[in-house]
Amino acid sequence: MRFVNSLDPLFNIPSDKVIKQQIHIAYNYSTDLLIVKFQISMISYSVTFDLWTTRSGEGYLGVTCSFIDENFHFQEIVLACKRLKYPHTSEAIKELLLSIFTTWNIKSKVFTYTTDNGSNMVKLSKIIPHLKHIPCVAHTIQLVVGKGLLYAEVLIARAKRLIN
Repeated sequence: MRFVNSLDPLFNIPSDKVIKQQIHIAYNYSTDLLIVKFQISMISYSVTFDLWTTRSGEGYLGVTCSFIDENFHFQEIVLACKRLKYPHTSEAIKELLLSIFTTWNIKSKVFTYTTDNGSNMVKLSKIIPHLKHIPCVAHTIQLVVGKGLLYAEVLIARAKRLIN
């Protein structure tokens, strides 16, 4: 506060309440513009989503939308980061996803989704017929490397015993 005061004594630092209001105003303004843009100039979208659990046990689903705009530039927009109550079944994920798609008015324009290889994520393509699952390459490589290192763990454990 003293630092800002020394720079400009007439500047009033806004309260957290004012900042929150400004964020909500900016979010609502941007959301309305994006929904109009989605409807006018976009044909199809791909979404990426990930589900994670906080240390306190709350589940969250993050959804990112990717598309190529009318100028052929690649665009990505975070559509939502919503709480998902336990259990994290494919049905529960489906309900939340369809709600997000409906909010953004893109339900009929999403054709592919990229996720990890969790059984609940893979099953979505069976319960939402028009969606095609594209497994995340990074998650797949991580699984392959992890399984490959299992053999190395045995060798490392044997080497440690020999050293001891």
